[in-house]
Amino acid sequence: MRSSSVSSTREACLIHITRTFDALRTRDEEEAETPNATGGLLADPYIRLIFGMCIFFALGSFFIDNIFFAQIENHLTHQESTSWFLGYL
Repeated sequence: MRSSSVSSTREACLIHITRTFDALRTRDEEEAETPNATGGLLADPYIRLIFGMCIFFALGSFFIDNIFFAQIENHLTHQESTSWFLGYL
């Protein structure tokens, strides 16, 4: 539950940043970048970096969680002890 709320918050922040990014530019910067404007949102290397870091963070936390729960299954073989341990997390 917590990871889904973190993911949705992270996605909302990325959407907000990408939509307000055009408001941060001045007219001189827009005129200088007109030839590169045909590439869309992913043409900007900073936006690609933000998306890439977000994807790597999500995949990393997914693998860490799975490794953690696999180790719990190895150490706590009974259902009662596993539920007791997870109840205190």
